[in-house]
Amino acid sequence: MINIHIETVKDTNNTAMLKIALLVVGVAYVCNAAEGVKIHCPITRMPGGLGIYKKPDDVSQRVVQAVIDDVAARLGNVLILKWKVRKYRTQVVAGVNYYLKLKVKYAGDIHFIHIKVFQSLDQKYTLQAVAPGMPRSGCIEATDFE
Repeated sequence: MINIHIETVKDTNNTAMLKIALLVVGVAYVCNAAEGVKIHCPITRMPGGLGIYKKPDDVSQRVVQAVIDDVAARLGNVLILKWKVRKYRTQVVAGVNYYLKLKVKYAGDIHFIHIKVFQSLDQKYTLQAVAPGMPRSGCIEATDFE
């Protein structure tokens, strides 16, 4: 939902025209995102909430490596031939929750899945949930696993 408030101001700086121009640009951006041009994943920063999106790095690779066998088991004991982290987010709890988007190859096809992994304070990784059949682009949300 988009809330937009425009008020007309009578001045010589054409403030109303500027606001309308900004509105048009904003609507064009939303329409392009809806058509698949670009997906914008909003980030709500709040204590205990999911953090910003991060690019794959050594940390995300280590997390997935620790649970990839469990992921294969949850997907029906498939043989995962290749996997790649696309992006991920974290949530600080009594440890860390990792929410990761993976590109995996199994059963002769490429699939996109989301996984949730918990890292305890003693640095152990536990696979919490797997959400198969996710779109190639799009956001990673805690609700993906409900």
